[in-house]
Amino acid sequence: MINSIQNLSLRQKNLIVMTYDALVIIFCFTASHCLRFGEWYPDIFNQPTFLKALPLILVTQLTCLYYSNVYKAIWRFSSIPDLIRVIRGVSLAVPVSLFIIFIMNRLEGFPRSAFLIDWFLLIFFLGGGRFIYRIYSDYQRNIGLKNQNVKRVLIIGAGVGGEKLLRDIKYTPTLGIRVVGFIDDHKDKIGRTLGGVPVVGRSDNLKTVITRLQVEQVFIAIPSATSQEIRNILEKIDGLDIEVKTLPKINDVIYGDIEFSQLRKIEPEDLLGRTPVSLDMNEIASFIKGKRVLVTGAGGSIGSEICKQLLKYSPDLLIGFEQSEIAVYDLQKHYRDENAKFIIGDVRQEESINSALKKFKPHVVFHAAAYKHVPLMEENPIEAIKANIVGTLNTAKAAISNNVTKFVLISTDKAINPTNVMGTTKRLAEMICQFQKNRNNTEFIMIRFGNVLGSSGSVIPLFKEQIAKGGPVTVTHADVIRYFMSIPEACQLVLQAGAMGSDGQVMVLDMGQPVKIYDLAKEMIKLAGLRLDDDISIEFTGLRPGEKMFEELFKNGEARIQTKNEKIFISQTNTIASDFEDGLNQLLKLTHNSPIDQILLTLQRLVPEFKPTTNKASGEERIH
Repeated sequence: MINSIQNLSLRQKNLIVMTYDALVIIFCFTASHCLRFGEWYPDIFNQPTFLKALPLILVTQLTCLYYSNVYKAIWRFSSIPDLIRVIRGVSLAVPVSLFIIFIMNRLEGFPRSAFLIDWFLLIFFLGGGRFIYRIYSDYQRNIGLKNQNVKRVLIIGAGVGGEKLLRDIKYTPTLGIRVVGFIDDHKDKIGRTLGGVPVVGRSDNLKTVITRLQVEQVFIAIPSATSQEIRNILEKIDGLDIEVKTLPKINDVIYGDIEFSQLRKIEPEDLLGRTPVSLDMNEIASFIKGKRVLVTGAGGSIGSEICKQLLKYSPDLLIGFEQSEIAVYDLQKHYRDENAKFIIGDVRQEESINSALKKFKPHVVFHAAAYKHVPLMEENPIEAIKANIVGTLNTAKAAISNNVTKFVLISTDKAINPTNVMGTTKRLAEMICQFQKNRNNTEFIMIRFGNVLGSSGSVIPLFKEQIAKGGPVTVTHADVIRYFMSIPEACQLVLQAGAMGSDGQVMVLDMGQPVKIYDLAKEMIKLAGLRLDDDISIEFTGLRPGEKMFEELFKNGEARIQTKNEKIFISQTNTIASDFEDGLNQLLKLTHNSPIDQILLTLQRLVPEFKPTTNKASGEERIH
């Protein structure tokens, strides 16, 4: 019967519902008088006014229910909000009915208390009918699931996330899923039920529960789960052939909108992420709100996320400055309803960036445009100089001449004791900004951090591609370690550091504990459901040109000062040499025809700690 009703058109369904409600309205109105007079057939039924009142009551109450949105609800999903709509509709319908009868005959022969009884009866039968249908629908659905070959699922987290996920699964039988239990570490929930599904134990008993209930899939329904909590869950089911999925982080889920479709496989980012960033929203808001803000490199991994974060703080106008035509097109399409404008330009061209600042007069500039790929910049050092040094110099000059209040440079951990051209050019970009201290009205702040998860050219997308192709997974060296931070976390801290920083300061973001790239490769192979050696191998290729075994965030001798935010530090760097400007001018005279030794030597004169490496890739070593 349930299936046949569901196959009807919306108009047919509404006709059935209104027919039911009409019968209930007539029944409740007559029953209220029977109860009031204490008789099965009171005398009022023989009066013509009562018979005349029935159609008026019917039309009036159906109309009130309609305008109370009672007929927009789907019966098989009936819930408390639907009951509230029924109560609201009945609470409107009964007084209006009383008023109609009063107009008709001054309520002669109609006891007022009968209308109060009618109110209770209507709520009971109208609301009750809907919930009975839902209960019967759920029963039929469960019978159908028992007769199907469905996957048995265990949900970890008997909270809001778990309840919403269960509800979505229950009302989508085509998923072929049956939730057989919940796992939750809250002791008061053990042994209780959520949506008719028992909470069967704590995460400590996860392996036993999975085996006993013959679970085939595990869903982690804890949007606030930390990376450590997810790692602990995976460790507890290590060795079991179980598919594990999780909901996105709470910041990525629209409030209240948790659905089955949002479940996804565990990603490396879930294991490398850290505790949520603590931000001073008021400080960032006062820094950004009502101001014009320009972001260079707006189409890049960092630049685009900075744009996204900035728009949360209501700038007067966001200006995205980007060289790539495709990136500008995508940004315009994505942010077409926002208070933002995206333009094509090149920081390497002084006129290009200066004209943009002259036109829009931004109060704040975030300079994220840069070349960042180490091996590519080893092969193209002049291009690195043009983008990272000339680009920064042009943008800094434009900021000064157009009275920008604050200039924020996005730097990198590779600028510390650099062994490659890219890191050296980024250190020089820092020095260009430091050189401006106390020279003009523009404040220059430098923000230094390490690798971000999932950015273009980073190791995680590369490993995913290699695993998808069946391997081998290439790691440069067994002992290489790197710092990792999510793109949103990095950009949130960039805004915070930019807000709190003052002229000439180098702000350093806390990158947490470094990660061994070899261990990351093994974890990604495991997450893909594969076994190291048996299914896929890891191959050592040797350090690439310019690559270090480990990155640093502070130079030797740099003071590390803690700010009021535990994840942001200030680095007291060495003062800039008095002949820095002369050395920089010599560097800028170099061309593509300049010998590589001359380029490296000129860079080394400006950044004495630059120690070029002679790494050569080698693919001889392999793990079996």
